[in-house]
Amino acid sequence: MIFLIPLKEPDGSLLVSTKVDKQRAVMKERSFRIHEDRTVEALEEWTNVSRLVEQEKQRKKDKPIVEAIMNAILHGTTLKGQITSHCSNLGLGGPKTISKVLHFYSNEGEDPIWRVERFPSEKNAIRYRLIDDFFE
Repeated sequence: MIFLIPLKEPDGSLLVSTKVDKQRAVMKERSFRIHEDRTVEALEEWTNVSRLVEQEKQRKKDKPIVEAIMNAILHGTTLKGQITSHCSNLGLGGPKTISKVLHFYSNEGEDPIWRVERFPSEKNAIRYRLIDDFFE
């Protein structure tokens, strides 16, 4: 059995990847791009569309926390404890939830928005800076 997993792209095309289940023959997972004019292009590499869909759902779920963190960093609140308190006070979740978001979107995570700076000399303080700010 082969599942076709679609993802609508911003340019209007459709990215489709296969997921093989109950494999009874030698099959390779493939990805295709279906353009608006209905032409189909076989892609060289397989794209894990399921993962992309899950990441997009997670981004939408995390958006209010991410915006609050970015706002806090832009206004000078850079320590992890301060950011966590700020977001908690806004009712966006507890320390565990906010810490997960801080890590996921840091340079130590998969989809970086901000950088982590550790300062062992300052009682292991953890500071965050937006990546754009980091290079300026």
